[in-house]
Amino acid sequence: AVLEKFTPFLNKTDINIAEYFNYESAFISKKDKTRWAWNTSLILTGKKKKYLSKYIKEFSKSGLTVKTIRVDNDLMPLEEISFRKQNYNIERDSVWEESTLYDEMSRKFLWIVYKETNNKMCFLAKVFFWRMPTNDLLKIEKMWLEFKKLILNKDFRSSYFLEDKDSICYLKIKDAKGGANYEFNGYTLTSLSPWIRKNYVKNIITEITS
Repeated sequence: AVLEKFTPFLNKTDINIAEYFNYESAFISKKDKTRWAWNTSLILTGKKKKYLSKYIKEFSKSGLTVKTIRVDNDLMPLEEISFRKQNYNIERDSVWEESTLYDEMSRKFLWIVYKETNNKMCFLAKVFFWRMPTNDLLKIEKMWLEFKKLILNKDFRSSYFLEDKDSICYLKIKDAKGGANYEFNGYTLTSLSPWIRKNYVKNIITEITS
């Protein structure tokens, strides 16, 4: 039923979709990447809602995460994919399966993919459900265990695993302003979010579309 909502808009340009919902002028005038997320929200709900995973009851109950992304002609995302901020509240007896990172990455995803053409226009190319394979979750678990060691040793940084190009994801601040700061056990820390690397997302889309 969810996929059927997108069927009439497949292969339509982003502006055509916005025009259908009387949102064309605002879509053109705005320059930020949330414009495509608004298109997704309009298709699913008829309204502009920021957190669809919370707003749509069925999505909330199933723990579904909605991700709207743009890719180039080679299916490479135009930006890496970020998620909700993670917490530092890790103790020695903390386990991977109870971590916020596991909760984020083990969810079921709904991917809405806009493909950019040579003239920089985007059209709705693919919509599909996806869940991260167990082997990849195990790789992230190893990363989290290393993160746990660093936190227990009070090794606080502005990013983790960013330089490890072989990793599926990494942790860093979410916005250009530096993210929100807060006090934790006597330290002033910056909120971190997990980011999935672009080449990993490209592999997902390539596998689905092949």
